[in-house]
Order: sequence, then structure tokens, then C-alpha cells
Amino acid sequence: MKEYEEKKYPLEDDIGEIALRWIAPPENPELEIVNCAKVSYANQAEQMGEREAKLLRFLDEAGHVSPSYHPHISFRVKCPIFVAREYFRHEVGMSKNEISQRYLELGKKFPLQFYVPEKFRAQSKHNKQASNGAIQEQEAAKNAYVYLLQQAAQTYEYMIKLGTSRELARMALPLSTYTEFISTGSFAAFKHFIDLRMHPDAQQEIGKYAIAIYDMLLPHFPISLEKFKDRREQMEKIYAGS
Repeated sequence: MKEYEEKKYPLEDDIGEIALRWIAPPENPELEIVNCAKVSYANQAEQMGEREAKLLRFLDEAGHVSPSYHPHISFRVKCPIFVAREYFRHEVGMSKNEISQRYLELGKKFPLQFYVPEKFRAQSKHNKQASNGAIQEQEAAKNAYVYLLQQAAQTYEYMIKLGTSRELARMALPLSTYTEFISTGSFAAFKHFIDLRMHPDAQQEIGKYAIAIYDMLLPHFPISLEKFKDRREQMEKIYAGS
């Protein structure tokens, strides 16, 4: 199977990354969607053309999802735990396997790293679960946060040194600790992920991973993902101004 290993760094901190591992079928996976729909009439297309593109748009507009479950995609994702928890809410059509902090002592085979946002956003006054703009006391917030991370890392390492089990020592680590997992699923599942997470209502960090997924899949599924082009541009403007 063709492996791509194309990488993007959604959080722009040179730590968080997402890599496209493989797509099945590797050649023209969008044609697979077409032929899985055409089987209803015992038909098959040999290549993509205008009729096939028209069929893909019809399937999308009519909500015929089942043909899109046939192509599969696999990513390797490295992200903060709080982003992974948002990602893991997407269960239908996806499988994930994550590194285990019970098996691994962080700082050895897998590094102990934390996400530090470039800017600390303010709580939205109109949405209880969202942020909006930036707080004024950026330096104070960053200093307090970085101090917490230093204390958390030192506490974790000290507990390990005392002989504490890995499964309990990890309790000292915050949700901003980086984790890594493999995520494999159907195109339909990732398209749904893009629709929900590349959205103004989604948290910015998971939204940036959704943009990365969209960008890596677009060359392989240009017709099926064309409707998200304006949304992607909208999100870029929102993130640039936040």
C-alpha cells in the first residue's frame, strides 16, 4: 500500500503534527465512491469525468452517505490531550489507537511535552463554551501557565523516581500534555469531522487540525470536498484575527 507520510503542523509550535499515512484505494479514491454508487445499476466507471462529478454532487446534496464509507484513510496525530478528547468524540466509522502513559514513562521513548498557546484567548460573553479575542494580561497568564507546566513535569518525574506506578504518576500531568495516536476511518467519517470541526463553533485548536485534514484530503477528493472551500477561507480569517 502506498504510504504518503505528508505532515502538517496545525498548532505551529513544531510539536503538534498530523501525518497522512495512507489512503485506500491509493489511486483515485473518489472513483471508488462513484463505483460504489453505480453498483445499484450494475454499472462501473473507468475514470472520472463530468458525469461522475455530477453523481458525486448529487450524492452529497441528497444525503446518500453509504458510498463514501468505502474509501479509507489513516493519519498519525500528535496533539494535546484536550484536543485528542475532542477528536475522540468522533466514533462512527473511525478507529483510534493511542500511546499509553501506563506502558510508557514519558520523557524516554516518547517526549514529555506541553502545548503553550501563542495567545491566551478571552472567554466569550455570548457562548459559554467558546473564546473570543485575547486577554490583556498575556505575559502574566503565560508566566503562570509555564510555571504550572514546570511544576507538573517535576512532580511527574519525582513520583516516578519514588517508584510510583506510571498509571498514577500521570495524574500530575495537565490536559495540555502531548499525546499521539493513529486514526483510521472511512472518508465519510473524516468528511463529517471536517464539517463539524472546521467550523466557527469548534475550539480553535481542533479546528486547525480539521483544516490540516481538509488540506491533505482535498487533492484526493476534490469534488467531494469542494463545498468546504469557502468555509476554510472563513476559518483562516477568523484564526488570523483571534
